[in-house]
Amino acid sequence: MAAGPELDLGDMDRLDSRFKRRLATRIILVSLLSSVVAFLAADAGAREDENTREAERNAVAAMAEDAVTYVEYYGGLAGYAEAQPADLRRSVAEARAQLALDGYSGDAARWRAASGSLANLSPLLEPNADPAGAAQRSFQDLYYRVDLASLHQTTRRETADAWGARSERYSAVLAMLAIVLSVLGLAATFGQRLWRPLVRPAVAVALGCLVFTAAVAVPRVLKVPDDALEQVAEGNRRLRLNDVDGAIAAYSGAIDRAPRYATAYVRRAGAYALQGSSERDQSYVFSISDPEARARSIADLDRAFGLGADDDLLAMVTHGANYFFARRYDDAETLTRRATGRNPRLTVAQLNLGLALAAQGKAEEAATRFRLVTEQAAATADPEERKELFAAGHTTLEQLARQEPERAGLVRRLQDQLTAAQTTADAQRPLHQLAPGAAVSGLSVSVGDRSLTATYEYRGVGKDDFLGWILYTRPNPSAPWRQQPGLNRFELVPDAPGDGRAQTTLPEGRCPAAGDYRVDLYLEGVYQVSAQTTRPPSPERLTSDDDPLGSFSLCRPEEWKVRMQRPGMLDVGSRTTPQRLTVSVFPAPPELAREGAGRELAALADRLAARRGFRPVGAPPRPRDVGGMPGTLREYHRPLQIDRSLQVWVSLGPDTILRTVVLEGSFDDLELFDRLLARIAFARLDE
Repeated sequence: MAAGPELDLGDMDRLDSRFKRRLATRIILVSLLSSVVAFLAADAGAREDENTREAERNAVAAMAEDAVTYVEYYGGLAGYAEAQPADLRRSVAEARAQLALDGYSGDAARWRAASGSLANLSPLLEPNADPAGAAQRSFQDLYYRVDLASLHQTTRRETADAWGARSERYSAVLAMLAIVLSVLGLAATFGQRLWRPLVRPAVAVALGCLVFTAAVAVPRVLKVPDDALEQVAEGNRRLRLNDVDGAIAAYSGAIDRAPRYATAYVRRAGAYALQGSSERDQSYVFSISDPEARARSIADLDRAFGLGADDDLLAMVTHGANYFFARRYDDAETLTRRATGRNPRLTVAQLNLGLALAAQGKAEEAATRFRLVTEQAAATADPEERKELFAAGHTTLEQLARQEPERAGLVRRLQDQLTAAQTTADAQRPLHQLAPGAAVSGLSVSVGDRSLTATYEYRGVGKDDFLGWILYTRPNPSAPWRQQPGLNRFELVPDAPGDGRAQTTLPEGRCPAAGDYRVDLYLEGVYQVSAQTTRPPSPERLTSDDDPLGSFSLCRPEEWKVRMQRPGMLDVGSRTTPQRLTVSVFPAPPELAREGAGRELAALADRLAARRGFRPVGAPPRPRDVGGMPGTLREYHRPLQIDRSLQVWVSLGPDTILRTVVLEGSFDDLELFDRLLARIAFARLDE
């Protein structure tokens, strides 16, 4: 058979050369890399699914815990409401029995037994429990479980998102590697002539994929340990109970256990700012903090933002405020714009943005923003929150004037906006134009035991014109002015229309503190005049205690402790000395309330003193008004201890409520007793 022509394979023969082996090696390596990336992608996806399911379980658990918490809490309140009448009857019977009135010791025993049998209905009925404080502690103890479940859900969701993002990156790498394999296969088809234009770029892309895969795989996905979450939940609980130092310790413990847990830094930053604040008595908004506390807060939030918390709304609002007080106004504006973009109804963020704009001299933008702040604050349903929002506006504007004195004119304009909105809300009508020449002047302010007295002159004032009094305080001239919530008054001008001179009493807070006081006076929302005075230092720092049921409040030295508290009775005293103050308010026994019982009432003080082993010093009782109630005050001493002193004040008001105050100490404490009596406030229960 005749042989045909030989087939010339050309390049195909050379595919068995070193080029073919090198190309095959690269294809194998890329395939292996693809397999590894595919495994990593599958593993990341599985971890995402696992954490997603865990987050969903924790979300359900949080909702269940929330329901259980409110059932238990309101169940406790319901139990308290059912048992409280018996507990109140016990308190009244015991108070009457302490006065050594015939027939009431048996009543006290019976009501004590009845109250004890009902005590297990509610934790608020524990002996000597302050109902308001006990209710708050009870709720926070119960809510801890809800908070912890929510933290679990949030962290598991974040972990799931991190694994999901990692899985997506691996999928992108797989897509690139698939293209690389296609190019390498194409190079094998065309032969060695296309080595450089095809193989080398494909190998470079494969190496880039390898580096990118390593960069994705090496960092650990954060999984916050349970004990760190428990510490954050405990910090939240303590912070809501106003234990700021304990909250910081708990957050710090969480950071020690999970140094990359951004939420712990965010919460500790807020606690640091509150730790350095003089506004810790407020519940919703605070704006004053010392520079050291601000610096610690900024450091924590910078760390949190570095860990990915820059999308956290709470972090944005807190850091925006920190930047304002650090005079980083551009940063404050940028961050608070992001916060208001996320939640335009967040009044505090709108306030921060208005401040940042005002600090940069953007007057019209700032005025527009403050108009929105006043509208949102005025529409706030909670009256305490509404007061704090307006007070925060006044206080932060004072700090802006302090930081940037050249903005004083703009600050006054914005303060006028706030005061006009407050006046409108209190007058329940729009403000009207003042008559030509209408003005208030000649303001002077003097301090009293529990209030400020303001005297002023007015001319051309209409009968419907409203005065607005805005009070500021500061402990010393180097501190910023603070407008405390509720330290303001809006009222009609007395004896208007026309000209005249008037006097009014302004609130000064529960326990007047030493320092400077400033009063800004407005007429129909238009600033008129300011006056300033100073309260001299008191020998002791005071704190307040209130009894809403007994409708009284008192100021006591900070180092004293509450010895006993129940509705209608408060007993406080020094930790180290015999100094003691006891206030009781309860319905008068019928035999004291009837006409002609004056002699029996006069003997009550002697019986109260005798129960503590004291006898009259000989001087007769003297009249003394305490907290707006007329009564009598008598002094006593203890035999063989002539340095021991007791004072008893007794009052039977027109509301048939018997009020007693007992002060025990030494004769050196008489001036202290006089100051404490001057700082007790009662309210009539028939008004």
